[in-house]
Amino acid sequence: MQSILTITTPAAAAQQRLCTLVALKSELGITDTASDVALEQKIDEASGAIADYCQRVFAQESASEAFRLSQSVKSLSLSRWPVSAIASVTIDGAAVDDAAYEVDPANGLLWRIDGDQRSAWAHGRVVVAYTAGYALPAAAPSALSRACILLASTWWQGRGRDATIRSESTDGVDNVSYFDPRNGGGALPSAVTDPIERYRATAV
Repeated sequence: MQSILTITTPAAAAQQRLCTLVALKSELGITDTASDVALEQKIDEASGAIADYCQRVFAQESASEAFRLSQSVKSLSLSRWPVSAIASVTIDGAAVDDAAYEVDPANGLLWRIDGDQRSAWAHGRVVVAYTAGYALPAAAPSALSRACILLASTWWQGRGRDATIRSESTDGVDNVSYFDPRNGGGALPSAVTDPIERYRATAV
């Protein structure tokens, strides 16, 4: 189901981080503040890479999403989730009463309610104003936070190295192998991706 999504209150850069600076420094055993700015950059990079992998925006933002329905549908699938609040719903410009819809916060499905029963959304232009996402970094799910810490710390410890090197051997003979970007060499490690598979967006 296609829609037009407009972000009305975007998240600031610091509100998109999947882990805290304190957590990353604890992982790395860093106690001074000399590297704070560089570490925050690694957090930003890791958070962005994880969001790209999951094909989602995890930060909490307010949005307006418009659906043009040519036929009735059982539910509307909002582009952002988890949903924390629905500000308003309109159909062809007319406000829909709060009691006439309900949302499943976890997956962003919006249902039309008629009495005590779910009913179909009729054809027309439906606009939903809502807030969705996690209040990052504090409310980041543990799997996402841990993945960000692992990825950021790995990149921090590997700074200054050739990022395309996959493995090296020094048993008497120099033998260096490289990632091939054309074959997915830049993919995130499975230790990062495996625990967060359930957070990936799926095509509908």
